[in-house]
Amino acid sequence: MEVLDSNGHRETRMQNAENPAPVSVKSPDMSLEVQEKLPHNLAEHQKELTSPVGHTVSSSPEMLSHIRPAQASKEEGDHAILPNKTEAKNISENGFTSVNTMPAAEMKSKENNMNHHKNIAVAQENIVKSEKGSEGSYRGLVDTTAPFESVKEAVTKFGGIIDWKAYRAKSLEAVEELKLLKEELTSMHEQYAVLATERDVAIKRAEEVVAAAKDTEKQVEELTLELIASKESLEVAHASHHEAEEHRLGAALAKEQDCLAWEKELQQVQEELHQLNEQIVSKANVEAEIDGNEHKLLSLKSELAAYVDNKLNEEAGVIQEQGSDEAKEISRSIKQALVSKRKELDEYRGKLENAKTEANLIRVIAESLRSELDREKASLSTLQQSEGMASITVSSLDAELERTKQEIEMIHKKEAETREKMAELPRMLQQAAKEAEDAKMAAQSAQEELRKAKEEAEQTKAAATTADIRLRAVLKEIEASKASERLAVVAAQAMQESEETGSVGDSPRGVTLPINEYHALSKRVHEAEEVANEKVAAALAQIELAKESESRSLEKLHEASKEMDEKKSDLRIALERAEKANEGKLGAEQELRRWRAEHMQRRKAHEATKHAVSTVSTPPRTFDEHKSSHQEDDVFLTDPKLHRSTGSVDHFVSDEKVQKGSVDHFVSDEKVQKKKSFFPQLSTLLSRKAQTQT
Repeated sequence: MEVLDSNGHRETRMQNAENPAPVSVKSPDMSLEVQEKLPHNLAEHQKELTSPVGHTVSSSPEMLSHIRPAQASKEEGDHAILPNKTEAKNISENGFTSVNTMPAAEMKSKENNMNHHKNIAVAQENIVKSEKGSEGSYRGLVDTTAPFESVKEAVTKFGGIIDWKAYRAKSLEAVEELKLLKEELTSMHEQYAVLATERDVAIKRAEEVVAAAKDTEKQVEELTLELIASKESLEVAHASHHEAEEHRLGAALAKEQDCLAWEKELQQVQEELHQLNEQIVSKANVEAEIDGNEHKLLSLKSELAAYVDNKLNEEAGVIQEQGSDEAKEISRSIKQALVSKRKELDEYRGKLENAKTEANLIRVIAESLRSELDREKASLSTLQQSEGMASITVSSLDAELERTKQEIEMIHKKEAETREKMAELPRMLQQAAKEAEDAKMAAQSAQEELRKAKEEAEQTKAAATTADIRLRAVLKEIEASKASERLAVVAAQAMQESEETGSVGDSPRGVTLPINEYHALSKRVHEAEEVANEKVAAALAQIELAKESESRSLEKLHEASKEMDEKKSDLRIALERAEKANEGKLGAEQELRRWRAEHMQRRKAHEATKHAVSTVSTPPRTFDEHKSSHQEDDVFLTDPKLHRSTGSVDHFVSDEKVQKGSVDHFVSDEKVQKKKSFFPQLSTLLSRKAQTQT
């Protein structure tokens, strides 16, 4: 049988007790897509809950015969209107519809939305047609069961007491959570787009780093070539430094030898000067002795004259006394003695003249020695000045050599630092290339993780869509349960009215239903509610799973973003290292250029100092000649053989020519031939004088 509301709408279909018909509550397919009109359906549900329900149960004998044809015609009309496997049922006077949509998998969301709007329009037309067709008929219902004892019993049999507000609140929460999931999904898509752009930027930077690494490798090769050239130039500098060191050592040795020779010669000159002073003193003594001897000679002459006069007087007296013969003999002997004395006096005079000539010669030699000594002093002063200049030059060379050593040490240090940098540069380049490769791999892994996150987001979206579909199904089942509730309320009201009218009499509008049919209906309502509760719980579980998967995907996305940030920092560090390597290369090139310029300047300065040292280190040539002349003069003045010899000075000169060399630059040959030995004659003269005095 059919239960109609006050507007004549058909709510449910029931049969008799022999063949009960189940309540047709169809669950929607789980593969349906999310519809965009869910808030509209919720608003309709709220209107339905707030709308007043006034139901009357009417029965007529003709209603039972028209139940099946009306149901069949209604189903045929529904199938004719909804070709895309859509079924619409009129439930209440407010036009609640239960729409089940199963489109094909290839149709898009826009087509689903259009079909949904078409289905809603067709359902409204069906509702209008059903309202127009059922206004005049089907007003009565047949109740074949025993009346209920109370309204509570009827309500418990037709579904019991259920908190429909809690179900509605849960459904609203599920809808809000679905909206939040959609918003989070859109934010994840935006983050994915940002990460994709960052990935592209990281890949470009990695390619730039690889190109920079290749450039640095080329620069390293160029630097190695320049380092080889600098090593060769450094070896040349070492060779020149060794040569300069050898020249310096040679100059120092030559200086020391010259100093020693100059010291020896100075000592010899001082000794010779001392000997000359002694000779001058001895000469003065000899001159004094000669003067004394001259005075003595004059006194002797006067005494001799007096003695001769006395003797002559005495002999004259004796001759006068003894006779003329003896006087003649005595006078003859006296004359002979006088002649001999005169001869001796002439000899003494010759010796004195010889001594004077020798004294003059000694004076000439002394003057020549003084002039030679002055020349030697001047040459010694010039030698001292040249020695001072040589010492200044040597000190400047030492300072230059020390500075060169310091510069070479600095060059060695810089070369060691450059070698360390050059040895470290390939490692840095390899590290930068490795970091670039790691960044590239990290970008690829981030891309893969983003792809996985995108897939998970799509899966989350699919799960959200399935949860939305299940939520719609649950809402529709809730609508069905509400319809069953209304049916139960209508049945309870009908039973109450039948109980109220049973005492008065049989009412032609009363309908009696069997108890087992009510039990079956209530069982079906309970089953529908349980199924709805299970589906709501499943939808909530799906929502929780979607939230968990979304949180996992967000965590993975956060980790991927962290890794991308780390890779960006590593890439930035690699770029900074590459820039530092380029700066170090440029600094090394500049240092090499500066070192080459300084090396060329030092080489030129070294060549100039080398020529200066070669000119300074040559000893004077005239000093040996002066030395030989001094030695000849010393031999001439101090040799005792000259004092013992009785020959001429020519023999001495010839001997000295054989032994020491000639003295032609002091005395001419004619003067030397006229020289006589003075000192032996003087000694013999003095000895004779002493004998005569005794």
